Amino acid sequence: DDADWPGIIRALEARGYRISRPDEDETLIASVGPIQISAEEIWKWEEIATQIAVGFEFYPDGWELDI
Repeated sequence: DDADWPGIIRALEARGYRISRPDEDETLIASVGPIQISAEEIWKWEEIATQIAVGFEFYPDGWELDI
């Protein structure tokens, strides 16, 4: 309930992510790239997004973030 949608969108966009919210529901799609296809590069961007999201009251849920 405390998730800050506008805040996370601004923070992710500031780091270079492209954001979309289908139907303005509880789904946020954050895309970045093109990037090199390697485990290290993918994890780098996943970690950045996760750290940002946790700061806006979201919590990690596998490859997704949930509120």
